[in-house]
Formats: sequence, C-alpha cells, structure tokens
Amino acid sequence: MNVFIGMGRLVNDPKVTVKENADETTTIARYRLAIDRVASNNESADFLSVVAFGKNAEFAEKYLRKGMKIVIRSHVTTGAFKNRFGETVYTTDFVADSQEFAESKAVNESFKDSSENKSSEISENIEKLPFEQEDE
Repeated sequence: MNVFIGMGRLVNDPKVTVKENADETTTIARYRLAIDRVASNNESADFLSVVAFGKNAEFAEKYLRKGMKIVIRSHVTTGAFKNRFGETVYTTDFVADSQEFAESKAVNESFKDSSENKSSEISENIEKLPFEQEDE
C-alpha cells in the first residue's frame, strides 16, 4: 500500500502550471511542505515536494498560501532525469490525493492577506536596503 498522510506548513505558495494536450488541459500545482520530526530531541523538519493535479491543483492555487498548516493524503512517486551537466538526478514527489486545512479559517485568512500585501511591502523595502549607499 502506497499511502502517506502528513501534516505540515507550506514553505512556499503553490507554483501552478497548465499543460495543454490536444484533447485536455491539466492544471499542476507544486509546493513544499515542512513536517516536524516529533521523534527527535532537536527541532528539525523534513521538507517534502508535493505535486497536485486537476481539481486538487486548482484548490491549492486558490486557497493555499505560504505558512498555512495543512494535512495531505498522498502517494509517493519516484523518478529520475538528466540535468544539464549530464548527471542523473533522482526525485521523490508526494502526489496529493487530498488536501485539508489543519487550522481555523481566521488563522488561514491571515496568511492569505499577508501574501497579497507581500509585493507592495517588498517594493517599499527595496529603497531601504542596508548595503546600498547614497551617491555623493
């Protein structure tokens, strides 16, 4: 049986792409999930690569934001590809079969609001970089 159920926080906003074939269009969402290790004495986490397809990807795009705590039910897939240097790179992805919120709507709304305001905050802070000096 290939089933994984885990709870963690999104490391980044989902990155969504749309693949179009002759007959169909598939939405794909990718994000990373940080899951705390409860058995270890020190604070550490595992960072999982999660991929969602179709309706699950559309859900991720619409509702999931960096920092939100969610529960996923998934199955594990592995793969390999050659990078631009000709080296074989092995991958492990958790394909989301379902995604659910693990916190209240009020907590999750704060993440949604903060991600919407992020771009304006970044542009305001660009002028305040400490390593930039004024021209004399």
